[in-house]
Amino acid sequence: MASRVKTGATAGAGNGNGAAANGKAGKAAAAAEAKPKPFLQFDPHLTPKSSTYRSAQVVGEGVFGDVRKCFSKKMKKFYALKKIKYKKAEDGFPVTALREIQITQRLSHPNVIKLKEVAVTPAAVHDIGDDRFCYLVFPVIEHDLCGLIGNKDWNPKPNHIKCLIQQLFRGLKYIHANSILHRDIKSANILVSRHGVLKIADFGLARPYRPESVSAQYTGLICSRWYRPPEILLGVDKYAPAHYTAAVDIWSAACVVGELVARDVILKSRAGKSDKELDITQLTLIHELCGSQEFDTWRAWRDSWISFKDKRRSTLSQRFTPKASALGGQHFARQFVKFAMFLFRVNPDARPTATAVLAHDFFKSTPPPSLPSEVPLPQEECREINTRRSRPGHSKQSQQQSHSQQHQPRSHSQQQPRSRSQQQQRRGPASKRAKIGGT
Repeated sequence: MASRVKTGATAGAGNGNGAAANGKAGKAAAAAEAKPKPFLQFDPHLTPKSSTYRSAQVVGEGVFGDVRKCFSKKMKKFYALKKIKYKKAEDGFPVTALREIQITQRLSHPNVIKLKEVAVTPAAVHDIGDDRFCYLVFPVIEHDLCGLIGNKDWNPKPNHIKCLIQQLFRGLKYIHANSILHRDIKSANILVSRHGVLKIADFGLARPYRPESVSAQYTGLICSRWYRPPEILLGVDKYAPAHYTAAVDIWSAACVVGELVARDVILKSRAGKSDKELDITQLTLIHELCGSQEFDTWRAWRDSWISFKDKRRSTLSQRFTPKASALGGQHFARQFVKFAMFLFRVNPDARPTATAVLAHDFFKSTPPPSLPSEVPLPQEECREINTRRSRPGHSKQSQQQSHSQQHQPRSHSQQQPRSRSQQQQRRGPASKRAKIGGT
């Protein structure tokens, strides 16, 4: 696969070394080396054709296209093919797909999905129209957490829940240690094999980041709304660059942890017509769960454009104790509530790292996490596409509209990060903060 998709730096390294000893040719090559390299060089002519795979069934749907379970005529086994659509050759290959290819090739961990290869549609198909397709080829994983949670016949015990949570944060620890932000952690993107091995998947929104930088700016259009952290929901202008850290993935993972025990999405906003109204509703749900004290100690919230009408106490204990008690008794309920309070920190600077999560007493107390092979799993495949639960975005069409907005060109002024004074002017004085929540 390395011969099919390669990084720009690797492709040019040999030219630079040889040119230094060859006079004018060396100067020309050195000048070429000085030019910015593409993030990846992708040559469709060097990849296998999608016709070598025979489609069997759709196992996933998303904004970018569907995921199909396909049979490899060459390898005589099934693979999952994620479809990527792009336009004319002169428009280039989608940068998000290039990132996903590089990241899923680069990462190698038992709890992270691994890319096998990239396949493309045959050249003859390209003559039919302007659309081009490539397929990211992954191993088939039988279940995802969304499908398992929606299966009433799936009844894991506390040690099995701990095993899955532990694997989730082991995967996140590895991803963050490699300076990658996933930015779309949710139950549908957490796969579980028939052997109980959890794998973090769907790196379509992932990107490299600089952990040491306190000023790096990234897009605010990340995470499904039900799993979106408060620092992103609080953004004044989601189309403007924003600074955030790996803490965004920890919040989303905390929502998945709560979902595993509650057996339902824990922050499910529905009311609101516009994106802003939906974000405010989501913030209100977080306020009801975490309480006012969590927000009051967060400086970004105190300086923000909105505030809550009333003070609330945290409802984490009331929310999780009944479900956790039914799952493993009062002892497990106390463990889990304490663990949930550790995870659900509104202030991203106070949120634990994946390393800190793995060191928590939750994994050391009785019962200890089981082995992955001991996690009970249904015989039939359980995936999000097979459940009847609605998802944020409400429809595939609205998700596509949201995605198209994400990639619309923006003016130069929109792309520049705002200074603190500019942000404060846009928000208005604290005395005029919009009041939300309450009755």
